[in-house]
Amino acid sequence: MKKSNLLQILSTFTSVEIKEFSDYIHSPFFNKNKGVLKLYTYLRKHYPVFRDEYISKKTVWQAAFNGASYNDGLLILTGMKKLYVIKVLWILQSMLLCFR
Repeated sequence: MKKSNLLQILSTFTSVEIKEFSDYIHSPFFNKNKGVLKLYTYLRKHYPVFRDEYISKKTVWQAAFNGASYNDGLLILTGMKKLYVIKVLWILQSMLLCFR
């Protein structure tokens, strides 16, 4: 999971960018998916290092989906991809605000 696009980009964020992205993802206007919010909240606890023992797929699954049976496909489709899309949208919006 450490090589995922999501974690690679999150690890490049400054502490200010992480805070701004956190505000963005907690906004119900931009994100209504509680699983994605739990996933982000868990990953943020381990920012910026993302040590392997804390970000294995099964460990992240348990944190985000409260002990439901592990499902690799669901983790990727429901959590990682949606969080990645929200992150990309936030980056685009941030860039647009810079050009105002």
